[in-house]
Amino acid sequence: MIQLVRHVNIDFNKWDACVSSAIHSEIYALSWFLNCVSPQWDAIIYNDYEAVMPLPIKSKYGIRYVVQPPLCQKLGVFSPHVISKDIYEKFETILSKYISVRYATYAPIFNTKKSKEQANYTIDLHKNHVEIEHAFNKNCKRNIKKAIKNNITSHTISHQEFLDFYIPLFAYPGLEHYKKIIAHLLDVANTNHALECIGTKKNNSINSAVAFLKTPKTYYYLLANSNVEGKENSSMFLLIQNFIQKHAQENAILDFEGSQIKGIAKFYKSFGAIYTPYYFFTSHRLPFLGKYMKKT
Repeated sequence: MIQLVRHVNIDFNKWDACVSSAIHSEIYALSWFLNCVSPQWDAIIYNDYEAVMPLPIKSKYGIRYVVQPPLCQKLGVFSPHVISKDIYEKFETILSKYISVRYATYAPIFNTKKSKEQANYTIDLHKNHVEIEHAFNKNCKRNIKKAIKNNITSHTISHQEFLDFYIPLFAYPGLEHYKKIIAHLLDVANTNHALECIGTKKNNSINSAVAFLKTPKTYYYLLANSNVEGKENSSMFLLIQNFIQKHAQENAILDFEGSQIKGIAKFYKSFGAIYTPYYFFTSHRLPFLGKYMKKT
């Protein structure tokens, strides 16, 4: 049996057990993550949590719709078992009943005509760091040398140090409310031992920083920024190199989470990152309403 389950009726323990043991697991689908970025999320559940699909719900003027939450790259159907096409179609049928849907998935599991491929880049960390660094391009290696020459050093920092550095640099008009979401998410991730923050310094002052979310098999490059000094000294290149050196030979991947912006994608690819797309599914029963919901 497959059914739509409202947020208050979800068994979070069973939910997290299913997501964590899924063939393709993502940190974004864990209950604590969803509770931070989409507090009233609902779910589609097959049998007794044999397969689950989170539904990030928003509501405006009494209209309930599905929209991909902030800081949440991709969701989808999660199960420790292989799911048949028939079961996937049942998930899609329920999803498509919403008047407006904008939903990212780790694979093109739904109607391909309604799914658009999105750029993502990953690095397999199981090799030793020398082998991984062999794939760095010339520009990347040159920038690492520049950072070292300019006395940039990389350090583990606390999540509060990261926030103190990152939040003042956050400059996205109309998205100021994201600052509270970011701070709350990092607090909860830290409590769940799912956060690692790295910063580069010169003269004991942070000039670039990254917050990585982590599961046993994936490190997610969630948030990153550099100030003027960090950019001038190519600090971020050294930061990523040191992170790779620290986690090389682990049975894990580094997921850069994008990007559709050419300059940022070029930065990721400079480390030899492999193109690993995800997919954005859209469905609007009333096209004009879809445009309206996109603004919310």
